[in-house]
Amino acid sequence: MQKIQNHTLLLDNILLTVGYKDYIIKEKNGLLLENVNEKPIEADGMFLGSEQEIHYQKGLSPQNTARIILHEIIHAIDDTFSMELDEDTVNRLACGFTLLFRENPDVMKKLIVASGQRT
Repeated sequence: MQKIQNHTLLLDNILLTVGYKDYIIKEKNGLLLENVNEKPIEADGMFLGSEQEIHYQKGLSPQNTARIILHEIIHAIDDTFSMELDEDTVNRLACGFTLLFRENPDVMKKLIVASGQRT
C-alpha cells in the first residue's frame, strides 16, 4: 500500500447514488477483509452492499484513492444491476476508468453535462 501522510481526497461521508441505491463513501483506517479459516487480509477498499457503504483506506495517494473508489463503485454497479462481474474484470474496469478520467478531463466534463447532470 502506497501511503501519504495527512492526505485526504475529501470524499469522506459523501453520498453516492447508483441506480435506486444510495451509498455513503467513508474514509477508514485499517480495513481488513475477513477470510474463512485464515487471517484477515489488509484492503485498500471495501464495498459493503448490505450496509450501503463504500470504505477506502485513509492515507493513500490521490491516484490510488481514485482507483480504489472507482473499483468499489464498479462493485456497487455490479450489485445494483446483478452483473456478476469477477474481481479481475472489476480491477481492469477500475484501472481503465481511472486512466480515462485522468487523460480526458474535458471530455468527462462534457459527458457529465450531456448526460443530464442533476443540480
